[in-house]
Amino acid sequence: MRIRILPAPPEVFLGRGQQLLRLRGLLAERRLLVLEGLPGVGKTSLALALANAVSDERPVGWCACREGWSLRSLLREASEWFGAEPQAEPPGTDLAEALVHLVHRLNQGRCALFVDDVHLLAPELLVTLLENARLYLREANLVLITARRPPLSPLELVDLCEVRLEGLDTPDGAALLARILDGAWGRPEVMTRISERLSGHPLLLKMFAALVQEGLARPEDLLADVPSLAREVLTRALQDLSAEELDCLQALSLAREPLRPEALSDPEAVRHLHRRFLVTRCPAGYQSPALVRETLARSLSEEVRRGLHAGLAGRLEDLLRRGYAAALAREVLFHHAQAGQLDRVERILLEHGGSLCSQGYYEDVLTCAAQPDSPPQLIVLRANVLSILGRWAEAMELLADLAARAGRPQERAEALTALAGAYLNTGRLSDALECYHTARAAAPGSLPALKALNYLTFIYAFRGQREEADRHADLAEQLALELGNRAGSAHCLRMRGVALLERGRFTQALEVSQECLERARELGAARLTCWALVNQAGALAGLGRRDEALAAVTRSLESARCSRDTQVEAFCHLILGELERDAGALDSALQSVARAREAFGCQGNRLGQSRAAFDQAQLLVEAGRLSEAERLLGDCLTASLHYGHYLLEARAREALAWLHLQRGELEEAAALARDHLARLGELLAPERLAEAHLILAECAYRRAGSRGGDWQTPEHLRQALELSRDVPAASVRALLLSAWLSPEPDSVRADHAGRARGLMEGLSGRLARQALAYQDRLARLMLRRFVVKTVERELVVGVEELESLRARRDDYALWIDFPARCVWERTRGEVDLMGRPILSALLLQLVRHTERRLTQEELFTAVWGYPYDPHQSPGELRKNISRLRNLLEPDRHSEQFAYIRLCPGLMKEKGRYYFAGSSFCLIEELETASD
Repeated sequence: MRIRILPAPPEVFLGRGQQLLRLRGLLAERRLLVLEGLPGVGKTSLALALANAVSDERPVGWCACREGWSLRSLLREASEWFGAEPQAEPPGTDLAEALVHLVHRLNQGRCALFVDDVHLLAPELLVTLLENARLYLREANLVLITARRPPLSPLELVDLCEVRLEGLDTPDGAALLARILDGAWGRPEVMTRISERLSGHPLLLKMFAALVQEGLARPEDLLADVPSLAREVLTRALQDLSAEELDCLQALSLAREPLRPEALSDPEAVRHLHRRFLVTRCPAGYQSPALVRETLARSLSEEVRRGLHAGLAGRLEDLLRRGYAAALAREVLFHHAQAGQLDRVERILLEHGGSLCSQGYYEDVLTCAAQPDSPPQLIVLRANVLSILGRWAEAMELLADLAARAGRPQERAEALTALAGAYLNTGRLSDALECYHTARAAAPGSLPALKALNYLTFIYAFRGQREEADRHADLAEQLALELGNRAGSAHCLRMRGVALLERGRFTQALEVSQECLERARELGAARLTCWALVNQAGALAGLGRRDEALAAVTRSLESARCSRDTQVEAFCHLILGELERDAGALDSALQSVARAREAFGCQGNRLGQSRAAFDQAQLLVEAGRLSEAERLLGDCLTASLHYGHYLLEARAREALAWLHLQRGELEEAAALARDHLARLGELLAPERLAEAHLILAECAYRRAGSRGGDWQTPEHLRQALELSRDVPAASVRALLLSAWLSPEPDSVRADHAGRARGLMEGLSGRLARQALAYQDRLARLMLRRFVVKTVERELVVGVEELESLRARRDDYALWIDFPARCVWERTRGEVDLMGRPILSALLLQLVRHTERRLTQEELFTAVWGYPYDPHQSPGELRKNISRLRNLLEPDRHSEQFAYIRLCPGLMKEKGRYYFAGSSFCLIEELETASD
């Protein structure tokens, strides 16, 4: 699990043996340790010694916080030590959820994570880290090293194991001096006095020893009459430095990250500073101790500080040009900004802004791009970052102003395409379309025009307007070829993949997404790589290749999480929901889709929220939570009408219509299908219209109650067959329904059934499963038999009789329709019970045995399915009986509505329950016919 090497403990490590033993003992007893102490007192050395001591027993990680770090930065660093397995549940979009996921990974491996310098995190972030660690740490340890006490209340501090590290004991401090000086002068009493005067501070003791070794100080002089020996030692250590040494030390005091020797003006000077303990080495390079850094930084004038920042920025930029890590761009940007070199800030942003965003440094880009009189490219970059962060209003204001005052056509086109992107993600499809078309017209044949064509492809595909999507995709590919723009060509592939996915052409979508992924990697385009992986995962999921899809979406999700790209994260969670739904894990699927909806909501993406709400409603239907599903689908329909999202509107209408069909509400289903045809008949692809005709054909048949239905049935079947003939997945449904309902001769219906089977053999993955589910539904619809139980009688009926009975539901006080997954009470309306398996099973057992006194043991065993425990089971049973009564009975004090009773006259421990509804109807399915 450990994939990096722990830093070695310091070579000189004396006087901390007892503290080390104590900390090892505390590590076994407590999960959360906070090691606190003054800068330079030896916290890091002691923690490193502890980490190396326990590394043979368990996985250990070490993270050192830097200035400007967020919790996301810490999570990224920790993930390099404790990487997630490919099959592990991906972290959520929320920061707290990502922290919980990390803690769970630590628990799974019994890991110990050491985090140094946590005082560099913002106080509110540190509180978040501590709260989650306190709640979820079980089998792991978290050790925080800080120079300041955590900002918690006294009560919260009780839960922590806080260890305050002081200086070395006087004898140990003297021993440290003797060890470093190695007998250079042998007066133990003087060393004891020095240790006492310096309060055993290890760093100051080492500096003192270095001064003595260089002949820059004599102990007797320092002990003579000095008000503060600590200040005197530090002052003398900073004296007599050469210009090169001082320049290196000052640069290190201003650097946020450790510096490589190549980034410093004189490597030999750095080595001398290291011998004097003014700088320390770490795996990433050199850095100055906090005590030295803070002392020196306070003494610098503003002019000197600017000059140092400028020199440091120049050296780091030279390393960046020579091919060093792209993360250097962030430090180059910071130091140029601190030096006030705005022209160079602008150049770095234009050259490396995309790379910085892909690494998640959005706030750095925003801060540096907010300059007066910024060029249009910087304004667009800033607006794009604001959009990624969900700050749409600010982004749109910037872009609208830029578009209004842009002089050159290409600048105006760039502003309009960025503004259209903001409109798109806030659900304003009509405004987005208008902006993209205007941008394309403003600068035809330009890069902004190519971007506009790509997103027009995306919008038309998302709205279900297939011909328009294909036309704009062809135009985009042609323009990318003319411009010779490889990045634009790769984006064309991404958008064509989206169009193919929306159409259900998963094999072609997989080929296109694979080509897009290869090009994105060649270009080093991190965000495009994430989107290509999203498309690839969607295609693989559609083809039923679950493991490959999970691996692809996990890679995309991890990259998006590191760069804080919540939009990519949201789409990843949608695909995870599909994968979990296909695997039958409805609860997990609902959680994933809820995360997607929340992520879209965090960035104000109303279009994405509506899409996630639709997927959530579909899952709720499968889970039997029909009332919740109906509310969500109604919201989706309202949103799609408002934003002009035709495909979502069609899907929401279809889903609502099928929901009404499932309940036997034929008029409502037919009305939705007719509205569907009236509103979208000229806008959508033919197969979407075929679905409405299928609904109308089934409604007509069920109203008539016989084969062939009324006069409308054959006409709707003919329309469905005609409209769906070019799309196998849709054609299968039309042929299957025709084979059951058509009034044509048996030979024609048999031919339709055979053609349907032939087409189904060519389907795979999700499309094949959906076709099989539809076939099973029709078989059960036509051949089903139902047991109907009321107070007066019990009888077996078919589909036609059941539909007639459902039309008279209001005649009963309590209606329990298990095939339609519906429980309805005359006073309370529909009761959401089908999504609660224990309560629905309780109700079923009680009604099946009306008037029979069921003992607690009989009822518990029948519902829970495992043996009755006389100590715990009665309480569980009574609790759920009470919940059921609260849901069903409008007035529990009225005999008329006392549906569930406890048989009177018996001891509570031996109570019996029975159902006493005066007017109820229970419907259960008796048999399910196979094909």
